[in-house]
Amino acid sequence: MSKKRVDLSDAYDLFRSLEGTYVLCFDIVGLSAINAASRRAGDMAILETTNRIESASGDQMVLLRIGGDEFALLTALQSQLEAQKVAERIMDQNGIPIACEGMNYPLSLHVGYTKIPDSALRCSEFFEEMHQAILESKNPKI
Repeated sequence: MSKKRVDLSDAYDLFRSLEGTYVLCFDIVGLSAINAASRRAGDMAILETTNRIESASGDQMVLLRIGGDEFALLTALQSQLEAQKVAERIMDQNGIPIACEGMNYPLSLHVGYTKIPDSALRCSEFFEEMHQAILESKNPKI
């Protein structure tokens, strides 16, 4: 088994190069229930999520998996309206099921928004902001 080496300074440099741009933060709705029914279906839900996000994103955008069922799309967009258009293309697929082992499982995502800070970037704080954006998308303010 080979080892994969990741240089976190490359990620930091990428974040710095995209300062002030929007990040779309996604979470799979009900992945625990899908996993409870079928671990294979859960794995397929994760793969389909990456496919849906990547198919709606531009060539300059970078997709990161930031948790078990959480993803961040670095859009490189400074316009909130343009970032929302990307999110809408992805969210338009909500409810379209995945098929696994003779069963259909509806797949939907929550989406939240944040920006890569313009000032002193601390990766731990930035990742916390991405997770907070996901939490807020699940419990929108009224």
